[in-house]
Amino acid sequence: MWLINKETQERIFSGDLRRMYPNSLFSSVIRQEDVEPLGLQVLHNKQPKYNHSTEKLVDNGIAIIDGEYYIDYQVIPLTPQDVIVNSISNRQARLWLIDNDEDEVVINIINEISDDKLRKKALAEFEYAIEFERGNETLNMILSLIGKTPKDIDQMFYEASLL
Repeated sequence: MWLINKETQERIFSGDLRRMYPNSLFSSVIRQEDVEPLGLQVLHNKQPKYNHSTEKLVDNGIAIIDGEYYIDYQVIPLTPQDVIVNSISNRQARLWLIDNDEDEVVINIINEISDDKLRKKALAEFEYAIEFERGNETLNMILSLIGKTPKDIDQMFYEASLL
């Protein structure tokens, strides 16, 4: 349960109440009448329903409705930065590479790997993988060789997942 200091608007977790006010007695269930003499108010935390896979909650601060304090939530769509895609199909990866003129660059990077066995493994993964996992070492090595940062790779996976 959350409380709010009515004067400072500071949010206080009820678990911290006993530490902050060691000389006060509180029941196991904190009620408004217990905290009102301390200048505190129960802060209602009623989250609206939303689709976790496409939306997120944003805390817009405090709203006072009929003398009661509420956390003012807003439901907004997830952005690409909020979504971590862990795998994409080979088809999605290749379409993304083509759309971004990176397909030939990747093939050239793989062909330039000097270690024969590593080059063959990288080519086999690129040619025959059913899907690409975000944490795949070979994939991350190839993408880093073409200048992709981890953030770029996250963005690539997100965009490719939409294809």
